[in-house]
Amino acid sequence: MNKKLIQFASINAALFAPFFAFAQAQPSHLYSIIDVVSGVVNRLIPIVLAVIFLMIVWNGYKMINEQGEEKSDYKQSLIRSIVIFFVIVSLWGIIFFIGRTLGIGHGGGLKCVTGVYNPVTKACE
Repeated sequence: MNKKLIQFASINAALFAPFFAFAQAQPSHLYSIIDVVSGVVNRLIPIVLAVIFLMIVWNGYKMINEQGEEKSDYKQSLIRSIVIFFVIVSLWGIIFFIGRTLGIGHGGGLKCVTGVYNPVTKACE
């Protein structure tokens, strides 16, 4: 075999071995990663929406005060900002709805194969 392929495989095996070793012992490890990612996303979405809202207000203000070609540019930017805002809010709502339906998210426990996820013990019961 190729020497570089063997080195690549051995490095990857060494890096990912802990994930396989603890796969059965700690089923809540994946859930803690999901909790961290969802926490970051849940904090990031309102900030992004606030920035887009400020863009909508700014572009609306500039569109009202400008004349000619620049007014058209601000109008296009305003429409684009409104569409992006609508898409983000819609996707956020759809994801929230699906999460609540499946029992994932605020107030719900993650469903496990063997039972129900307990957020206090961070394990399937």
